[in-house]
Amino acid sequence: MPDELLFAWGAFFDLRDDRPMMMGAIGRITFMAIEKWGERHGVIGVDQLDRLVTLVRAMDDQWIEIEAERMKAASRA
Repeated sequence: MPDELLFAWGAFFDLRDDRPMMMGAIGRITFMAIEKWGERHGVIGVDQLDRLVTLVRAMDDQWIEIEAERMKAASRA
């Protein structure tokens, strides 16, 4: 896996529990959380931050979809 993707995976892994939960619905990892993580880990400039946000959000969207299906299946059981 390219280093850029490993870096984004690390961000997603670190931030996976830093999301709002609203009445049983799973919220997205916030931009502010990703931005703060990026600052702490040396992300410099708008282009690098935008790329990190794009990658983390893509992973987060997939995770939310999988988790929503898991919760739906569990509620039927």
